[in-house]
Amino acid sequence: MSLSELLLFFVPGFPLLLAIPLLHRLLPRAEYLAILPAAMLLSLPENIFVETPWLLFGAGLGSNTETRLLLMMSVVLWIFAAFMQNVHASRNSNSEANNYHSTYFFLTLSGHLGAILANGLVGFFAFSTLIGYGFYGLLVETGNDTVKKAGRIYICFIIVADLLLFEAALLAATVTDDMGFDAVRAAMIDSSVTGLYMTMVLIGFALKAGFWPMHHWLFLTFRSVRPATAMLLAGVPVAMALLGTLRWLPLGEISVPGLGLLIQGIGGVAIMYTVLAVLIRRQHNHPAAYVTLTATGLFVIALGAVFIEPVLWDLYASPMFYAIVLLSVGLALLTIIIRWTDTTASNQKPLDTVLLYGCWSEKLISWGRRMGFELLPRLRNVFLVYVQSLWRVSFWQKNLQIGEYYLQRWSLAVTILLLIGVTIVTSLIIE
Repeated sequence: MSLSELLLFFVPGFPLLLAIPLLHRLLPRAEYLAILPAAMLLSLPENIFVETPWLLFGAGLGSNTETRLLLMMSVVLWIFAAFMQNVHASRNSNSEANNYHSTYFFLTLSGHLGAILANGLVGFFAFSTLIGYGFYGLLVETGNDTVKKAGRIYICFIIVADLLLFEAALLAATVTDDMGFDAVRAAMIDSSVTGLYMTMVLIGFALKAGFWPMHHWLFLTFRSVRPATAMLLAGVPVAMALLGTLRWLPLGEISVPGLGLLIQGIGGVAIMYTVLAVLIRRQHNHPAAYVTLTATGLFVIALGAVFIEPVLWDLYASPMFYAIVLLSVGLALLTIIIRWTDTTASNQKPLDTVLLYGCWSEKLISWGRRMGFELLPRLRNVFLVYVQSLWRVSFWQKNLQIGEYYLQRWSLAVTILLLIGVTIVTSLIIE
């Protein structure tokens, strides 16, 4: 085995080895060292492929032009994540919590790099599973109740998704002995289990990506976890789920117009739901989650077009891979900007609790008195007390809380109506 092939194994293997607490405690700056093999692999210009027939179904690793692009994206993301992790660890005196976070950090990093380099279903499934459970650890180790709720939803989706993808891999194994991506796609062209296989793959990766309507954990997560975890959210579990969809499905090989129209409709509804959520709720606290839903909706629409017209895959293949890279980097930058803005705002002097109208009136009256006008101090005090009590009375607070409660439930009604609409339109199209 050459040094370049050995380096290919070190890219996911070294972070997995550093996940052992004893090792990453002994090595200073272990987070940066774990990314070093991936950065070294980027410097090699040639394509490298390593087959391992001694593993189950001959799982292997490989690096080509497309893989290096994704690997470059992952190196940039994880360098920033390592920097944020070190900053947080320097401020946190709890060494045990930092060790737990480092272990989850290295497990997720190993799964991410391995999924990018995997050249078969078995390898991708194994590393994708490692991503799911490692990232779950990153989510819940903060101890926040909101994040724990999101983590419970996420882990349930991950379990169901892994079961579906495992069954899909077993179906592929009944069709072909070679579990490489190209061999499975070729074997599924004339197979009798192609429909079931594609359905399991689509649902499994939709659960992993947090696609609509399985997206609620995204809203609970983006603003509640550590900055490093929030930055990795779109670039690791979401992006790898989209990548798995492209690699597992026989895109450009078969035509399934009914399925293509169905998933195009679902993608369109996801975008409409996002727009309605922004307009109706008027909440802009989760821009990264809204961008993620919109991007995945567009991705699914393009995927449906390929199922309707397989020849479009030659046109869409490269842009869809670039879209995964841009989604990862763009959302990471957006998350950093949002967190920086929040930190800057929190360091500013808080606003006075007196209402704006009362403050304006008080300033105006004070200015008038300084100008020499005598403005009846008793009426001034009565007016200010009336304005403040009018807005602070509990009656208004209760009504606002009730209105907010029903406004939050409105999203559920919108989701149900949109699902009914998709079902009706799909049935009419199929007929």
